[in-house]
Amino acid sequence: MVHDAGVALDGSGYHPAVARAAADEIRGEGGVAEATDINVETRQSCEDLIAFVLGRFGRIDILIHNAAIISYEDIAQIEPALWERMTLVNVQAPFWLSRAALAKMRPEGDGRIVFTISGVAMYPEAAMPGLTAYAVGKGRSVRADERPDRGGRGHRNPHQCHLACGRHPNAPPPDSP
Repeated sequence: MVHDAGVALDGSGYHPAVARAAADEIRGEGGVAEATDINVETRQSCEDLIAFVLGRFGRIDILIHNAAIISYEDIAQIEPALWERMTLVNVQAPFWLSRAALAKMRPEGDGRIVFTISGVAMYPEAAMPGLTAYAVGKGRSVRADERPDRGGRGHRNPHQCHLACGRHPNAPPPDSP
């Protein structure tokens, strides 16, 4: 399943052709793929996305959450509506998607979850002006792979939550304003 609403880094725009093109490419290479552009800004839409995948494929082998809204603004200047959208996509969506996927993965005893995060959220030396709000959201995923119900730190989730850290290819260089 390829999910992509085809939005810009700041969450603006909407281009469902992005997901369709990726699915077409996978099918063109002999793979099996479907495309969806379900909005992940609500609990219900996240649950609907997982239900859509299960309805089509019957199982979930891996969930990769890469969606994020980025705004290069001072945290004191960010509009409350934008902060709310950032929170929905960057913090709440990974939670609701994981929750829905784990309901199916756990009984099957298999599956993987990958959260992409940013060095901006992990390393002080990667901090960039105007990305505090983004870092807050992505930083919430950093400890998602630990099981506090099993003693906290160091006790890994048996469903293998992984973190992938990198820099968005369209992000300005660290020395940009």
